[in-house]
Amino acid sequence: MRKASGFTLVELLVTIGIIGILATVTVVSVGNARAKARDSKRVSDIKQVQSALELYSSDTGGYYPSGKDATLGAGNYVVVCDKGAQADTTGCGTVYLNPVPADPTSKADLKYVYTATPADCTDACTGYEIKFQLETKTGNLEPKKTHKATQTGIQPGA
Repeated sequence: MRKASGFTLVELLVTIGIIGILATVTVVSVGNARAKARDSKRVSDIKQVQSALELYSSDTGGYYPSGKDATLGAGNYVVVCDKGAQADTTGCGTVYLNPVPADPTSKADLKYVYTATPADCTDACTGYEIKFQLETKTGNLEPKKTHKATQTGIQPGA
């Protein structure tokens, strides 16, 4: 008798099951890696904005641009220059940051929000606060908490 060549149904089902498990593990791993990459970009963006604000402060005698609850990288706040934070470089002599980075996603809760301090300042703002959130744990910064970046550094959210 000749034996039929080929795969049995059981062998095919086992192979398909193994491929399915491997595909699931790969998709989950890639999703986590993407979230970590976005969080790394967020922290890098915040540090870039802080550097630009420190240059601005150095040139203006220790003051920062005015603004309250301004979403960075959107609308009227896409450039930081010697005229403060504005929509474009019109009238600017020195440009400190162009463009101002925006959050890498379009999620409403994940954005960079700038507020000058004290709260009622218009020209003599002596500090600032940038609020932001992360998707995953990055360093000592926990996910889903509102962290603050100020002129003294980045503080983890409570």
